[in-house]
Amino acid sequence: MTDHTNSNATRWHVPRPVIGQTVLTILVASYCMAVLNTGFWARVIEIFPQSLGQQALLGAAFWGFTVLILEVLGPWRLQRPVAALMIVISASAHYFERNFGVLIDREMVRNVFETTLTESRHLVTWDAILQIGVTGVLPAALVFWPKVRRVGLWHQLWRWPLGVAMAFAILVGSLFMDLHSFSAVLRERHDLTAAYQPGATVYSVIRYAEQQWLTSDPVVSPLGRDAQPGAALAAADKPVLLVIFVGETARAQNFGLNGYARDTTPGLSARDVINFTDVRSCGTSTAVSLPCMFSRLPQADYSRNGFLAQEICSMCSAMPG
Repeated sequence: MTDHTNSNATRWHVPRPVIGQTVLTILVASYCMAVLNTGFWARVIEIFPQSLGQQALLGAAFWGFTVLILEVLGPWRLQRPVAALMIVISASAHYFERNFGVLIDREMVRNVFETTLTESRHLVTWDAILQIGVTGVLPAALVFWPKVRRVGLWHQLWRWPLGVAMAFAILVGSLFMDLHSFSAVLRERHDLTAAYQPGATVYSVIRYAEQQWLTSDPVVSPLGRDAQPGAALAAADKPVLLVIFVGETARAQNFGLNGYARDTTPGLSARDVINFTDVRSCGTSTAVSLPCMFSRLPQADYSRNGFLAQEICSMCSAMPG
């Protein structure tokens, strides 16, 4: 009696292709550069609109850099997990750049790690799931489909450094073909490197981790320990509670109290409030604007290290209760 189940399974079986480690790295790097770096390529074409040769050379340099990242972070058995992670990272960054104009830097990485579920869930839309799924998750899963010919451990000890060296040679060699032009571009057009994925995100994560490490145990300088409460505060028979509502995402140009055409602040307009119209934020993200708002540092001198190194409230220790 024939087993139809096994027969059908055999009939629809798709053999898994067998490829080498180098081929897989080249395929992943090429996919990231061709599909997940449209913002990068748009800037390259803008910078060199009449020179296909310069566009190709700069693209080759960053392609070599992508191979270098994959080789350094994903040797041997780590190759496929790292390659899949780089694809998902690139697809996510590509989605937010293309749809919101957001470039991933250290503060954007900080926002990812420090945001709340309430804030982040507004970004998780069906469109985001679809685009990141098709361009990121699906290709990342396909990385695990082919069988990869693995070399032995002793062979890997010379193959891995050789792969790193060759990728570095492609990067440097391409840049040196027109070093004068490329060095000026890389020095002045930071938005170009910020649009390059996965390099920009990997670099930003490293910078974020470094800053977290350096500020993990700050030495806090006292602030205003000689401050004394005024007469009314000192005479209070109960502890004085100050409540601050911070709407730090409001934009001055869209604020009704500042003369915006549409009344976006009807509740505040009905109250006798004091509106400060000439105010500047230290940044456009919560992780920057909020600490700066409660720091005594001026905008020009604000830094996260400086904020963490000083007490915030000069009157807290002087308040009764």
